Amino acid sequence: MSDRVNAIITIGGRVPADRLEDLIVAIEEDALGPDWDVTFLTRDEVVAHLQDGAVGVSLYAREVASGELPSVQELCVEVGLSYVLTHGGYGCEWGPARRIRRPGDEGDGVTCSLDADWGAACVTKGDILRLEFTDIQAVLAHLALFDDPHVPPLEIEGAGSS
Repeated sequence: MSDRVNAIITIGGRVPADRLEDLIVAIEEDALGPDWDVTFLTRDEVVAHLQDGAVGVSLYAREVASGELPSVQELCVEVGLSYVLTHGGYGCEWGPARRIRRPGDEGDGVTCSLDADWGAACVTKGDILRLEFTDIQAVLAHLALFDDPHVPPLEIEGAGSS
């Protein structure tokens, strides 16, 4: 059994109408809900939550393996959606972190450690070595990405307005 922590993903961008069903399935596979300890009871609730995504759509999950939401993350990459994934830490193994991935990003996007309360972005010794920061300006520029990791509104192409 893998290490399990809580996670939030906020997604945004344009979802082609023919991929909406795939997005709903990914949300179901990752057991995501509209808030902590709240689940969607019907697919209509999922669609209504997605259509209300004026500033991106946030989805929540408790006790997910390694803080990852593989179905939704993979679909976001395939469809070209932006996402910000925030997850808790697991004891002394690894700390809380936030990942930003936008269309066109290579790999998994950009990740930053967070303080113990999932709030402020911070840089650890491991981050400095892994990201090969050369000076304090590089560190500050990295942290600035996470001050307000903007996600565009979620738009379902061809969906009528409510």
